[in-house]
Amino acid sequence: MFTDPKLQREFESVVVHRSLPAGTELMRTGDPITHIPIVHKGSLRILAQDPEGRERFLYHIMPGESCAMSLT
Repeated sequence: MFTDPKLQREFESVVVHRSLPAGTELMRTGDPITHIPIVHKGSLRILAQDPEGRERFLYHIMPGESCAMSLT
């Protein structure tokens, strides 16, 4: 994922690898952020739910990307 070998080693020393089935919910609005997802393979689909319960698609997180909202 990183071109710098030292950075890659540091990353691998702290990362937790998880493989999730399609449709798995990682976080909900208002949940405390306990981890920052970085996609290695596949993609994450980010959805929002309005007060009436309707979902709307916001964006995808693709391999090598993370969620900017989690970082802030």
